[in-house]
Amino acid sequence: MSTMNNNIVFVGASIISMLLALDFKKNKKTKSKIIIIEKSSELGGLYKKFDYGNNLIFDYGIHIYSETNIPEIDNLFINILGEDQWEYMSGLRRDISGTYFNNKLQLNTPFVDLRDLPKEKKSQYIGDLCMQLKKDTSPLSYDNAKDFLTAKFGESLYEEIFKPIVYKHYKMDPSLLDPMATHILPVGRVVLFDEQEVNGLMKADALRSRIAFPDQFSLPDCYLRPGRLIYPKKFGMYRVIEKLKNILEEYGVEFHTSSDVSNIVIKNNQCESLEFNSNGASRMINKIEHLFWNAGYPLLLKYLNMNFDFNSSQPRFINSAFVNMILDKPVNSGKAYYLHNFKPDTNIFRVVNYFNYCPGSVSEKGFPICASTWINENTQDIESQVIQELKEMNIITDHKVNFIKAELNNHAFPNLTKDFIQELDRMRAAFRAQEYKNINVIGMLAEKGHFYLTEALEYAFKSSKNIGLAKTLFISPTNVKV
Repeated sequence: MSTMNNNIVFVGASIISMLLALDFKKNKKTKSKIIIIEKSSELGGLYKKFDYGNNLIFDYGIHIYSETNIPEIDNLFINILGEDQWEYMSGLRRDISGTYFNNKLQLNTPFVDLRDLPKEKKSQYIGDLCMQLKKDTSPLSYDNAKDFLTAKFGESLYEEIFKPIVYKHYKMDPSLLDPMATHILPVGRVVLFDEQEVNGLMKADALRSRIAFPDQFSLPDCYLRPGRLIYPKKFGMYRVIEKLKNILEEYGVEFHTSSDVSNIVIKNNQCESLEFNSNGASRMINKIEHLFWNAGYPLLLKYLNMNFDFNSSQPRFINSAFVNMILDKPVNSGKAYYLHNFKPDTNIFRVVNYFNYCPGSVSEKGFPICASTWINENTQDIESQVIQELKEMNIITDHKVNFIKAELNNHAFPNLTKDFIQELDRMRAAFRAQEYKNINVIGMLAEKGHFYLTEALEYAFKSSKNIGLAKTLFISPTNVKV
């Protein structure tokens, strides 16, 4: 059994936990010991890597850092590698993506482009959409994804366009999904008007939140998103995690991977100690100054002995695979960093072209891409199936495949059902009602509606404002006794 004193503890070693730990040491100058516990054998969460040896490494799909536009956070991130070690994408290059929709690659916009529809059908969609203009477009105002999308676009656009798209990605009727499920799909707007028409229409707030500019490469400055996307010049987000780990270790931060929390002791309404299992040994962390929990509300509340049905509060996951490939030449995706596939009868749901945002990803082996695809118990040859679908989509034609490997990822894509989100809301409320003095929940969905990394980072840093400031307390030089 080990004993550690004056500790700030993180459970879950995502980039959020690691950046916050760096902030405590570098900016807040905390003298407390920082300990990071991670269930996986690797640090970094989604910033992990597939390593095939011989410098052949892939990301877990697409993961590009989006600036929070909060210098306190963004500067920490940029300085991990150094300012000159990044690809910066801003303005019209900030986020280039496309779709495969209606049996055609649409590279002009990430949203569905309906301008080529027959005049009668297009008029119906426009009329239905205009009938909704007085309705609220905040997803937090609706019980489920169906009601949200119908209120935003009208019945016909929902039934004929958006319902099949959402169903393809979640294998579930949108009426059973929380509105948040629409966040990660480009279904927030629709292209119905040409550039000359849309310039005038965009002046109306109610329309601007529903319709998209038809060409992402000539978007007026006033509609460009602020901030930049950032990615290492040398291919691989894992480089950020490896360098950050080295920096944190120089500050004395202690890491425990392949480790599971087994018990949390609460006294006087605060976390006094935490027990975890690491490499077959049981360890105890005493005198916890603060606990940052980055492993979800269900697991935390289970350790806090709160009365919830923890089996039903877990999200459902759809089995999927990353199919990593190296081709002899670039794929047919224009300038897009990634493509969403909206064709209902196919399994691929996203294709990432690393070369378009990281020229350094190309090597003598060729051009790397990743196709994310659904799988089921009847799926036999994932690689062949993916190659066939890419050809049908005209993303590859006569390309030579120099390397291909499918990687199963059973927990890659959660089904954000309304029941799960509502149960999570109840858990969040129950936890906060206890007003624990030294426990903060951080990470995805720590706050209602927060799904993206930028949201989670901002919330984590805001919640840590008055924690971990430099102390004059005596710190024992021996923090761990085995």
